[in-house]
Amino acid sequence: MSGPDARLTEELLDQARTRYGWKEDPVVLARKEIDGPYSQVSRLRVMAGGKARTLYLKRLKHFGATAEQAANRTLAEYRTLGEVAVLFDSHERYGVARPVAVSPAHAAILLEEAEGTSLMRLIGTSSKWYARGDQEAMERYCRLAGEWLREFQSLTRQSSREFDLERLVGYCDARFYVLISDARTGIDEPFRARFEAALRRRHQENKAKLDLITGCHHDFSPHNIIAARDRISVIDFGEFDYDCHLYDVCRFWFQLECMKSSPLFRPGRITQLQAAFLSSYGGSIDPRDPAFQLILSAYYLSRLATMTRNGMRGGVRGRVDQRLYKRCLDWLAAQL
Repeated sequence: MSGPDARLTEELLDQARTRYGWKEDPVVLARKEIDGPYSQVSRLRVMAGGKARTLYLKRLKHFGATAEQAANRTLAEYRTLGEVAVLFDSHERYGVARPVAVSPAHAAILLEEAEGTSLMRLIGTSSKWYARGDQEAMERYCRLAGEWLREFQSLTRQSSREFDLERLVGYCDARFYVLISDARTGIDEPFRARFEAALRRRHQENKAKLDLITGCHHDFSPHNIIAARDRISVIDFGEFDYDCHLYDVCRFWFQLECMKSSPLFRPGRITQLQAAFLSSYGGSIDPRDPAFQLILSAYYLSRLATMTRNGMRGGVRGRVDQRLYKRCLDWLAAQL
């Protein structure tokens, strides 16, 4: 390989060599490109330090951000990953994808491999009607996810900050305007205004439950959790910030909830996974709680706006999309 990608890979591997004290220059044996919605990832099989190892080179997609903004965001993720890696350094059951090197100018980070399989993939192969997967193992991983999140939040709790309602309202408004612009959704400006009023009322009634501010992954989903035996590692801290503790709890629960729209999955099994996650997280979390539902508003609106903007898929997947679309619309209407 030649060109900018080769030079970037060489730059980051040179940092890795210095960090680990490798005597010889690392050699890339194989490279596989993985295109994600927010980043481009290269899976590198490297011979370094006398053995073959796997590293991941993650390059942030700018999406209109300036080069300086992208560089700052990359540095923030690199530092956050390093800090969290230290927090879990000696933990037998919890981990993260440890950062190895960074190039802010290229919005790129080199990461160690988090060994295992995506929890989303494991659930996808064990919770379908025809599957014979190990439901007990899936519940164990979901309990580990809840325990990981509780531990992470206890280590990153902020005692002097309050819930930012205006941030949530602004996030919801941006999704509402996507929906309002498409007459087929049946959502108009008066609906948005009533929904916002309901959000503000719910916030006032549940402020004490929302003012617990901790480190927030902001995409704490099964696809960002890597499971192996009795250990899980969390990846992709690109959206990390300090925010209400319920965001990550709701995110994980919501991702599983969406799977119930597919006729391929057993709703009862998914519910058991959600219960395992919430019970291990602790704190008597109830999805019917008004504070929980206030945060869920962001995720229901985001999913609905994405489906409205991108359109429905074809075939069987299209029918799944239609069921999920209706589920999201019905949920929003029920919040008024």
